[in-house]
This record gives sequence, structure tokens and C-alpha cells, in this order.
Amino acid sequence: MNHEMEAEDFTNQLRAEVGALREELHRVQMDNEAKDREIEELHKSAVALSKQNLEMRKQLQSWADEADADIKLAALRRAEAEALEL
Repeated sequence: MNHEMEAEDFTNQLRAEVGALREELHRVQMDNEAKDREIEELHKSAVALSKQNLEMRKQLQSWADEADADIKLAALRRAEAEALEL
């Protein structure tokens, strides 16, 4: 009888440990799913920001090109004015 009680106690202890491990596994799975969702949202934000950055760089390059054209035009006008003074 004593061995049966020990075996039953041991079995109950193992069942409790398995239950605790299942709860821990479930908690970890839920945590991982939440982290996966967060990663997906961060990835979407990064892609959107990359597109926005590219558009801003294009606009900045456009302004730089316009400024270069204005500088060249001003230089040509100065050269023309100097040539007329000669």
C-alpha cells in the first residue's frame, strides 16, 4: 500500500509539473505572438518611413537641382553683363 501511495504521490506531482509547464508554454506562446505582431507593426512603420525618406530625398535633390540652375543662370547673367561693359 505504501508503494502505491508513493507512486500516486509521484504521479500527482508529475501531473502538476506538466500542468505548470503547459501553462508556462501557453504564456510564452502568447508572448511570442504579441512580439510577432509588434515586429510586424514595426516593419510596416519602417517601410513607410523608408518610402517617406525616399520622397523627401527626391524633393531635396529637386531643390538642389533648381538652386544649381539658378546659380548657373546668375553666373551667365553676370558674365553677360560684364561682356556688355567691355
